[in-house]
Amino acid sequence: MINDKIYKAVCELNGHSGSPPNLTSNKVDYYEITVPVNGGPGTWSAWGACSTTCGDGDQTRIRACDNPFPAYCGSQCNSSDLTDMRSCNESKCPDKPGPPGLPFVFVLDDIANVTWTPPHDDGGAIITNYNIEMRRSDNYNNTWVRVNMNICIPGNSYLMRSLTEDVEYEFRIVAENEAGTGEPSQQSVKFTFVRPNVVMRIPSPIWSPIWDLTVTSLGNIVTTSTQHSTSKIYNRTFQLIKDLNKKFICVTKTSDGQLAFTTNPFSNIIHFYTENGSPIRTITCPSDIRLNGIASLSAGELVVTDGYTTGVYIVDSSNGNTTQISTSDDMFQSPTYLAVDIRNHIIVSDYHRHLIKVINREGLEIIHYGSGEGQLMGPLGVCTDINGFIILGELGNRWVTLVASCSLSTTETKSCIKKADISAAAAVTTTITQTIIITTIIGTKM
Repeated sequence: MINDKIYKAVCELNGHSGSPPNLTSNKVDYYEITVPVNGGPGTWSAWGACSTTCGDGDQTRIRACDNPFPAYCGSQCNSSDLTDMRSCNESKCPDKPGPPGLPFVFVLDDIANVTWTPPHDDGGAIITNYNIEMRRSDNYNNTWVRVNMNICIPGNSYLMRSLTEDVEYEFRIVAENEAGTGEPSQQSVKFTFVRPNVVMRIPSPIWSPIWDLTVTSLGNIVTTSTQHSTSKIYNRTFQLIKDLNKKFICVTKTSDGQLAFTTNPFSNIIHFYTENGSPIRTITCPSDIRLNGIASLSAGELVVTDGYTTGVYIVDSSNGNTTQISTSDDMFQSPTYLAVDIRNHIIVSDYHRHLIKVINREGLEIIHYGSGEGQLMGPLGVCTDINGFIILGELGNRWVTLVASCSLSTTETKSCIKKADISAAAAVTTTITQTIIITTIIGTKM
């Protein structure tokens, strides 16, 4: 029996009645009814992480049912109003890269320099490594074997050392990116390593050593001397073709096939001859320059070293105007010989600092090798071959040294070295067939 004067209709959380209680008393003064509060969605959260790193992912954000909170049996928010989704990372995922270019192999002694071009299709991601695969004739399974198992090669060249004589080799290259390794390149031309032999020697008097040499487009050999002998032109069998009856220090073949000489004793004059040894003209550089080493750039300019100012200069071959490219007075101590490689970089041998430097035509150093590491001793003659190997003669160590870039990293460039013992190497050059000619203080070796 209800005998309270005040009856209160309370909506419990587990439900509520829409009608007042069934009263059995006539003592009710009033009803107090609480109205339900329905919940409302609040503020969205930040978008969550994408479900994929590339290619059609989803991103989600949520919000709470707190604006207001549901109360007094009010309804909860619709769940679809509390979750939102959108697409993300709609860009295509990288594919594996395509095949690199056909590898080219140059062999010197028992070292193969393998070079290639990047794939035309990188798959949409940076090429992070190249795998070098080799097949050799003494492998009876005729299988390809990866040779750089523990070495990452981000560049486009590789030195394969310790080749075995009379074994046939071929190489192919596989590019790699974040998606994986792609298809291999075509295989290189097959080659067999045969140890080089001395083809011919020509003696030169001990009082008149050969100081520099170059090879003409006809295959003739032009030599210079710093002391009593005059410059001469020999044919491929070292038979004398012509005595120029002039004393020159260094010589280079220009881009148009002429011969350019620096004078002995030092002067600021460059002499031009035909490749057959006929004089053409001279140009005069500024009077404070004393020319020593000389080389030819692909654009027709000359690059020279100055034994007095220790500078390196580019010379306009038409008028003798010079531009210094060595960036400071102490960049070199005794720049002597010069060479220009396949990238038009300039290689300078620094005799007293026992190093070589490779610089561009603006004078910025690209790589150096030697000083401080006991690697070189009195480097003099320097030349390059068609694959970028640097070949130099060391007077102090009596070596001919092969230097090649092993890494194209912008932060570190290493050098790979191969040495051959000779007698006091002075100048080196390569012929049009890539035979190396080496001059010594007491003679010439080929």
